[in-house]
Amino acid sequence: MKKIRSNSIEQPTPFLRWASEGQIEEIHFATLEVLERTGVKVDHPEALQLLKDAGCIVNDHRVRIPGWLVEECLRLAPRKIVVANRKGERVMPLEKNRTYFGTGSDLPFTIDLETGERRRSAKKDVELACRVMDFLPNYDFVMSYAIASDTSPRVSDLHHLEAMVANTIKPMIVTAHDEINMRAQLEMAALVAGGKEELRKNPFLILYSEPISPLVHTNDGVGKMFACFEYGVPVVYTPGILSGATTPVTKA
Repeated sequence: MKKIRSNSIEQPTPFLRWASEGQIEEIHFATLEVLERTGVKVDHPEALQLLKDAGCIVNDHRVRIPGWLVEECLRLAPRKIVVANRKGERVMPLEKNRTYFGTGSDLPFTIDLETGERRRSAKKDVELACRVMDFLPNYDFVMSYAIASDTSPRVSDLHHLEAMVANTIKPMIVTAHDEINMRAQLEMAALVAGGKEELRKNPFLILYSEPISPLVHTNDGVGKMFACFEYGVPVVYTPGILSGATTPVTKA
């Protein structure tokens, strides 16, 4: 006799909720209204054309996105993305009810461990931070931690990635100054992974990028994402906001 699993939902770990399902739905519908009536500013020509072809109303750089298109994109979005480590081992599945911990990035100053003095961060600080993080089992990924101010500001982000891949095998989240540097980082990552297709199958890095709040998507910001799409590299695209200034002061 075949056993049938009962229709039950389990939540084995405690979690904190800021809003109820009803409140989340209310925020979602309000967001759709903003996208459809106010719209967003997009400065990337290819993105503008793609949005227009998909059914958006495009006037110059202003794009009004219909709610049905947002819902369709959400339906088609993958429910799981797996990130690998530098060895190509798939260690960090991005899916529901999974939380990961890691360092931040781009600290301009560092407290020197030997002198105790506050000084400008250097590439060595990125290297040492990555070595420490590589040995800590409760940290799942790394970011650059510091800014390599002793390198050329134009390519410091490339130095960050070089320091990261040389000192840890853990999944990496990177930042990039512009689309050109993002493409350079992707080429570096492909060499480390053993080729572009290997990187696509098992991406070990994620781009962290921000639109300009409120509602502005720059040419370089979108260009960096498009470059990542070519390599199958995930993107964290979230606004850095100032409550009461670039966004409403309320939590929602």
